[in-house]
Amino acid sequence: MDGAIAFSSAARVFQAFAGVISIFFIATFLTGEEQGFFYTFGSILAIQVFFELGFTGIMTQYVAHEVVHLSLNEQQLYEGDQKYKSRLSYLVRFCVKWYAIISLLFLIVIIIVGFFYFNRYDTSSGSVDWQWPWLILAFSTAIKLFQSPFTAIYTGLGRVKEMNEITFYQQLFIPVSQWLLFACGMKLYVVGISSFLGVIVWCIYVWKKDLLRVMLGLFRESITETVSYMKEIFPFQWKIALSWISGYFIFQLFNPVLFATDGA
Repeated sequence: MDGAIAFSSAARVFQAFAGVISIFFIATFLTGEEQGFFYTFGSILAIQVFFELGFTGIMTQYVAHEVVHLSLNEQQLYEGDQKYKSRLSYLVRFCVKWYAIISLLFLIVIIIVGFFYFNRYDTSSGSVDWQWPWLILAFSTAIKLFQSPFTAIYTGLGRVKEMNEITFYQQLFIPVSQWLLFACGMKLYVVGISSFLGVIVWCIYVWKKDLLRVMLGLFRESITETVSYMKEIFPFQWKIALSWISGYFIFQLFNPVLFATDGA
């Protein structure tokens, strides 16, 4: 079996298994009100789709389209027509700048929205400690959002096996860390801390596999040709963005509405 498929399949199998175990830990170590906050946290954080707008999927396709004309040498530098090297480098820089901006905007918006929403609709009379857990989760999610385009770029560069392997390790590490944190009484802090740990796993793997050198090489490439966002990317992105936004209203809006109407 192909390595990429093997890691992807294994990650999905363990994710399904871990999901069942996680439900047990949530029900055991969180009160009913804390569970309300726990699930609503995730639904509110899902508004990041309004910032991403499907850009990572588009980026993977465009990076793959350019890199097919190039080859990677022993120094982890791409060789070939300067046109394609320039366009690839521009895509990488544009994507990283885009996500640096939207990650910061997301962090500011999500903190404000979260505090306004939970202060307004919190019916726990102060019995649930949610403020610091929310701040930690907001920061970890913003960092993870900034990390996501790098995964998309590496996937487009043909590192599908490596990215699926990272996902597999994260699917192993994050749930287990959550179970241990729940058992230690960390309550709502669990999600934010485990999210940080997931990013750390990603960074360690990229460093160990020397993938950072590939990215740095692309950043150093001189730009002679660019990619027009409005002409080349946006015509495809808006369709994906529409489906992502629709998905939020279909799958995520229920929890915040229920929390606001019936409480935690």
